[in-house]
Amino acid sequence: MVWKGRITRWTNAASFNPPAATAALRDCERTLGQRLPRELAELLMESDGVETR
Repeated sequence: MVWKGRITRWTNAASFNPPAATAALRDCERTLGQRLPRELAELLMESDGVETR
């Protein structure tokens, strides 16, 4: 899924942060003791946060 495209269809006021580092995602999963949901991991690999302008 292409999250940035989906989000910009909902609102044109979205601003996207750079992607999360793969190592940061793995560290998060290790800390939580479980894998992130696929959809959340995909979003974070596209943008480590979405804000409105």
